[in-house]
Amino acid sequence: MNASLVWRILREQLYPFHIQRVQALIAPDYDSRLAFCRFVLRKGEENPDFAANILFTDKAIFTNNGIINFHNNHVWADENPHAVVESRYQHRFSLNVWVGILKDRLIGPVFFPNRLTGAVYFDFLNNTLPPLLEDVPLNDRVNLWYMHDGAPPHFAVIVRNFLNETYNNNWIGRGGPVPWPLRSLDFNPLDFCI
Repeated sequence: MNASLVWRILREQLYPFHIQRVQALIAPDYDSRLAFCRFVLRKGEENPDFAANILFTDKAIFTNNGIINFHNNHVWADENPHAVVESRYQHRFSLNVWVGILKDRLIGPVFFPNRLTGAVYFDFLNNTLPPLLEDVPLNDRVNLWYMHDGAPPHFAVIVRNFLNETYNNNWIGRGGPVPWPLRSLDFNPLDFCI
């Protein structure tokens, strides 16, 4: 970009805007998202604290390859320093991390095996999660709604049966009493703060 173009942009008071990536949606997604929003609004009319009573959960996989945004990664120098970023290590590792958020509390983190199955997730719900919730005030635990997305381990029959019994059908997820809308990352606060 030459200097005259830069000055013209500055004089015209233009600003650089970045394109933001968002989750692509398909036609059926809109109806399920609308139904979920209506459910939350209806529950919010019954109980203004309803949204705060949802234990939002999510998992993320971290690897030693890291995340690099090459679009914003520049090296300013008089000569090309031939800067490189190492990636694609021969010895790779990854961490599968679960975390939850309830009101202003972070629950976890919990590290899962790289290959998460329904049986492993059930064991987590049955044995690992209850001690993590012991520090949550009793009133918050009584009013808690458990939320998870539609990942295959969450859909296991043993998991759904456990959630129905443990949370008295107060859970949100694929195959549950309240379906979590597919491709709705923007509904989960964890996608904004973790």
